[in-house]
Order: sequence, then C-alpha cells, then structure tokens
Amino acid sequence: MSNRLLTLLTGTALSLVPALAHAQDVAGETKAGASATGAQQDPAGLEEIVVTAQRREENLQRAAVSVTAVSGEALATRGVTTAAALTQVAPALQVSPAAGPYTVFTIRSVSNFGGNAFSDPAIAVNLSGVYLATPTAVQGLFYDLERVEVLKGPQGTLYGRNATGGAINI
Repeated sequence: MSNRLLTLLTGTALSLVPALAHAQDVAGETKAGASATGAQQDPAGLEEIVVTAQRREENLQRAAVSVTAVSGEALATRGVTTAAALTQVAPALQVSPAAGPYTVFTIRSVSNFGGNAFSDPAIAVNLSGVYLATPTAVQGLFYDLERVEVLKGPQGTLYGRNATGGAINI
C-alpha cells in the first residue's frame, strides 16, 4: 500500500514539472527588446503605467489598491484644467465647489465636507507628496502635471487619519 502511494505521488509531481517550466518568462528577449527601444514596454507593445500610490514606484496592474492614474498628456488632451474636470477621467470621484476657495471631494460617497471649514477632511489631497490640510485653491494646480492619481477606499495606513475615503495625489 505504501509503495503504491509513493509511486502515485511521484508520478503526479513529475507530471507538474513541464507546466512550471512552460509558465516561466523568457528573460533574454524581454531585456533585449526593452534596451533596444529605450521605453518601458512589454512584448505585446503596451506602455507600462507606473504609479506611486503606495509611496513607491510600481506597475499599475500590480498595485494592491484601487487607483485611477491619468498622465499629464491625457489630462491636457481631455482639457482637464480644474479640479471639477477630474470627474471626466476618474470614476467614482465627484468634485464640487464649496463656500470660498474650498473644494469638496467625494470618493465612493465619502465626502470631505464637514460642518465648517476647519474640520478634518476625509479625502487626503497631496501635492508632490506633501499633504494639503485644507484643499483650498486647488483650482490652480492643474497645469503642467506629470500625473494625477485617485486612490479609492480607506488609505489611512499610508496617508494618515485624513484619508478615510481615499486620496488624490497631484
């Protein structure tokens, strides 16, 4: 009985080896193709989108967070020059003006609007990695941008207590 089980397990393990070898990437061709073109592209010819949503550069498809990243070229092409126009390119984001220079951001129905202008926001707005405690005068920030990232859902682990609804990285 024991000999029969050992033979069965050995045969099963050996049958899985070709599947593992088939799933490996061809490293030589990918590196040669990338160095020849000078751009970050995969073999299919798609451009790699790099985000810094988790405070380090990583591929958008490998990021473990729900993020919408829009490049500066795409913002210019679509005519996004104000915070209110971000709703054109970022789903689940609502932007509305409030009293004075304040802007109300809402991500997935969580809003940064409080009872007064001095309350803590629920959406963190970061400009070049610096947290804006009150998103005042955000309208003038949408020129000559590298990218805008909208992170949906709670981001308190990386962006602090004022990121309950999400974060916007400009």
